Amino acid sequence: MNATTREQGAREWRSLWLILLLGFALRVGLGVLHPSIAHPDEIFQYQEPAHRFLTGLGVPSWEWNHHIRSWFIPGLVLPIMASVRIFTHDPVIYFDVIALLLSLASLPVIWVAFIWGRQEGGHEGGIVAGLLAAVAFQLVYFSSHLLMDTLAVDLLLPALYACREYRRHGSLRSLAVGCASLAVLAFVRPQIAPVLLFPGIATLRAAKHRGQMLPGMTWSLGPLLVLGGLDWITLGTPFQSIWRYIYINLFRVADDFGVAPFYWYLKNMLLAWTIAVVPIGYFSGRAASKFRVEFVTAWLIVALLSAIQHKEARFILPAEAILLILAGVGIAQCRFGHTRAIAATICATSLALCFTPTFFPQLSRGHAELRAMNQIMQRPDACGIYFLPRPSLLNFSGYTGARDGVALRSDRFDTATENLRRANYIVTWLQPDETATVPPDYSRLDCRNDTSGRQICVYRRPGACG
Repeated sequence: MNATTREQGAREWRSLWLILLLGFALRVGLGVLHPSIAHPDEIFQYQEPAHRFLTGLGVPSWEWNHHIRSWFIPGLVLPIMASVRIFTHDPVIYFDVIALLLSLASLPVIWVAFIWGRQEGGHEGGIVAGLLAAVAFQLVYFSSHLLMDTLAVDLLLPALYACREYRRHGSLRSLAVGCASLAVLAFVRPQIAPVLLFPGIATLRAAKHRGQMLPGMTWSLGPLLVLGGLDWITLGTPFQSIWRYIYINLFRVADDFGVAPFYWYLKNMLLAWTIAVVPIGYFSGRAASKFRVEFVTAWLIVALLSAIQHKEARFILPAEAILLILAGVGIAQCRFGHTRAIAATICATSLALCFTPTFFPQLSRGHAELRAMNQIMQRPDACGIYFLPRPSLLNFSGYTGARDGVALRSDRFDTATENLRRANYIVTWLQPDETATVPPDYSRLDCRNDTSGRQICVYRRPGACG
């Protein structure tokens, strides 16, 4: 290796580390400095069960009551919470540490984008593709939230990279990483499991041609059997979190949570990306000539989830992540030069898209709720919080966001008289045209509006909880 090659390699590594540092700073900065709740699932499906296991205190969601959630993700949260509790019982630290660790877990996605961009467009191509993955507004926002869609992105992109590397070069390490990651993802995100057969079968076919089918099948089935066994131990039946989850979501959830037309995801992507949808579509399509499996995987996810009646924008985040990264790769393939101008355009576009009416309210969703909880937790006299109206408790941070010894009260679980007796704080979560009857011995401390226009007010009465 001559001096020029070594210098080129050093430049590429410096660029990669700077991009990774930027991506990490954006993710952890948003997650810690402006905490929010992207969806109640990140609390009540993963953090709250872990907190309940550790302390005995936690609000069970209907999914846990129906035994359709695996203990795999809460099991990963458990040692994090236990470690934090060694040093402090401040509930804010739970969220900060989890946001930090999730931000770290998202960095391989940026690494994959850089490597693919470098393969197609050299050093400058790596910078363009890596930077796009680092600053893309959707990836930055969701990366610090403990949602299965976020974890799906963190697993899927490295899995696709490893599978592609195996198909190209035949490394057994790549085969193991790719097959195992797809298997874990199929278990924890069963909605897209049928799509994962596409890159999985393509990789196993390559393994068959190389006489390595047995290692490929072992790495594919092994994690599935382990996770199925975890269900058997914790829920009572092998793979219960998959088959019961699929049954309820196919035949029950649409009735409870509504339906959307088949084109809803396409419409949402258009509204989220606005005019950027044209270059994203063009450049990701251009990259598809060399990244056919990855491109088709993204659109299969969109197609499959479009056929399911119950839809939420975050469900197709893995597909959007693939298309965004392939768009960066497509730009790299063009070898435009003017890297600084392209990088500035990418950053400016991502920043502008944050302020669209479709996405901007998302940035602060749940922020006011967290602020209200944190405000009460800073007061030593807090012993109980009564949430009004009845369903509002599930829009806050649960016992995960409460100090030990502070009871959370709701008419979901007890009578209003009992709740008032056992709580010295009331939190209301009301639409502008709604009112709540707050007893006169409670004085208002603070009111603020959330992103949907609801008014969140904190009330306090003197004295202890009965």
